Amino acid sequence: PTTRLFPVFAEINGIDLDKVAQENMAPNLQEPMMIRGDIDGAFVFTSTSWFNLIANRQDPANDYNWFNFEDYGMDLYSNGMMVSRELLAENPEAVAGLVRAVNKATMEVSANQDSSVEAIMAYDNLVDADLERARLEFALTNLMNAPEVTDIGMGDLVDERLTRSIEIVAKGYDLERLPEASEIFDRSFLPSVDERRFETTIN
Repeated sequence: PTTRLFPVFAEINGIDLDKVAQENMAPNLQEPMMIRGDIDGAFVFTSTSWFNLIANRQDPANDYNWFNFEDYGMDLYSNGMMVSRELLAENPEAVAGLVRAVNKATMEVSANQDSSVEAIMAYDNLVDADLERARLEFALTNLMNAPEVTDIGMGDLVDERLTRSIEIVAKGYDLERLPEASEIFDRSFLPSVDERRFETTIN
């Protein structure tokens, strides 16, 4: 998806795409190739690449420059939950239950980081517990702490921002029609805002 959005990023920020060479590669090659100097940069998920670099004995904070879309005119929303229109129409109770479960799990992960890392280790005891704890803290403090969450709660969106996000994605993918925000997001399945108050303290 990032390769489809990069031309929009380039247009907004005055980058000449003819001067940027791009190539596809397996995700696990991105950090090793940057470390060796084979490539100048990569399109990455920060919570993945940051810790891949640490695992390769790099200092991501001091040795690399990070360009976040949100800092350069790309007002995009990130991860979300998607269900089929068929399920939405035929079993809305299941959709509401799924949303409640994911919301509850998110709140519990935020409140109980030790238990969350223990759950990761129970699933895969070959991972580095300290690294996964740092990854969780990184996500909680850098990726999930948008100021709007204080006002609208975890899981909700600001319609005006969603509209801008849709416009960016539609341009990147050359969509013939611009979807309405209401076609993309339905907040009626969300638990009450009090159940979605996201305030985390690293413990």
